[in-house]
Amino acid sequence: MNATPVTVTVMPPLSFTLSAPDSLCEGEAAIISIQTNGGDGNYGYAWSNGLTGASNSVIILTDTTINIIISDGCSTPVIQTSVSIIAVSAPAVTFNLPQQGGCEPYDAVFTIPQGLPPYQYVWNFGDGYTSSQDSVHHTYLQDGVYDVTLTISQMVAGGCETVLNFQNAVDVKPMPESRFIYDPPVPTRNHPDVYFTDRSTGAIFWYWNFGDSTPEGREQNPHHVYRDTGVYMVSLRIVSNDGCMDSTLQEVEIKDDFEVFIPNAFTPDGSGTNDYFKIYGVGITSYELAIFDRWGKMVHYAKNKEEAWDGTDDATGILVPQGLYVYKITIIDNMGNVHDRFNHVTVIR
Repeated sequence: MNATPVTVTVMPPLSFTLSAPDSLCEGEAAIISIQTNGGDGNYGYAWSNGLTGASNSVIILTDTTINIIISDGCSTPVIQTSVSIIAVSAPAVTFNLPQQGGCEPYDAVFTIPQGLPPYQYVWNFGDGYTSSQDSVHHTYLQDGVYDVTLTISQMVAGGCETVLNFQNAVDVKPMPESRFIYDPPVPTRNHPDVYFTDRSTGAIFWYWNFGDSTPEGREQNPHHVYRDTGVYMVSLRIVSNDGCMDSTLQEVEIKDDFEVFIPNAFTPDGSGTNDYFKIYGVGITSYELAIFDRWGKMVHYAKNKEEAWDGTDDATGILVPQGLYVYKITIIDNMGNVHDRFNHVTVIR
C-alpha cells in the first residue's frame, strides 16, 4: 500500500498590539484600537461592554476596565486581554462673577475667589483678549455687552479643564462726543453776541462755561453776550443717558471793530497842541505809511503804528515847508484784512 502525502499548513499563533490611553478627563472619548496578527486572518472581537470590531470609541465617565476576547476562524487558541483607563476629574470649581460696567473705555476687574487650589486660570474677556493671571484688570475700549469665560485646569500639561461661562458679565456704555460751533466766526466789541450751536452726539444734558465768569449755561444752543474784547476759553460738558460725560474747549476771541481816524492837518510848531500827524483807530494790527510832497518826493515813511510824524523830512531832519502833502496808508486790521487809504494832509506853520 502506497501512502499519499498530505500538506498541513500550520498557522502562527494569534498576537496583538493594543493602543489605548492610560487616563482621560471625565466625559472624554477614549479611542481603543487592536492590531492583530497570526491565525487565519478572520478575526473576531468580543468586548465586555458589548462592542465588536478592532477599534472603538468609548466615553470614559468613571474608572473603566474592558475585557476583550480575540479569535479567528480556526482552532487557534483565543486571546483574552483587558484595558483599564482612569477617569480624571476636572477641577470642581464654581462661583458667580458679579456683573460690572461703565463708560468706555472701561477698566474691568476680574478676581478669583480666595481659598482655591493653585490651578491654572485663563480668562477670555470676550473682546479678543485673554489673560492667564489669577486676578486681572482689563480695559474694554469699545462699548458693548461682553460674555466672559474662565478656563480652570490642573497645573500640569494636558490637565483636565473646567470652563465657567459668565453671560453678560460686562456692560460698556458708549461715550458721547462733545462738539459745538459758534457764530459769528469773528465777534467784535460792537457785535459781541455769540450764538453757540451744539453738534454733540449722545447728549441729554449740556453745561456751558463761557470763559468770562458768568453763570453756567444749560441750554442746548445758548446765546451769550460778551462785555469786553479778549480771548475766552469756552467749554461744553455733556452727559449721556447712561451718565457718561465728555467735554471740549474752543477759543472765542472778541476783537475790536476796525475804525480809523486820519487827521487832515497838523501844526508842528512845538506848541504842544496838534504837533504830530498820527493815525488813530481800533482793530488795527499794523500799518505802513508813506508821505509825499507835491513833486512826488517821499518825505516820511513809517511802519510802526505807534510812531507819529513830527513834520520833518526823514532825509534831512528839517521841518518841511507849509503846504499840502499826499499820503498813502496800507492798514492791516485784526482780522487780517488790508485797507488802503489815499488822501492829503496839510502842514500848517
